[in-house]
Amino acid sequence: MGRAKGDQAAAIHAFEGLARDAADSLANAVTLFDGLVVIGGGLSGAYPIFLPKLVEEMTIPSTPCRALPFERMEVVAYNLRMQ
Repeated sequence: MGRAKGDQAAAIHAFEGLARDAADSLANAVTLFDGLVVIGGGLSGAYPIFLPKLVEEMTIPSTPCRALPFERMEVVAYNLRMQ
């Protein structure tokens, strides 16, 4: 994680928003195209902050328009980060 001084609570909140929005997009994409999602580049260095929330959001049931909840994806999201 970064070493510069800043508003840590605001940064964590921003990463949670990123995880929520990315999870929605990735869940839709994975539903359309069977494949593996790899997150790399500079963003991957912040995985401890956003990856657990992203996987959690991808696996929770969806409840659109006050309907009954249903599974968001046919596949299961796992956190397979490199050790």
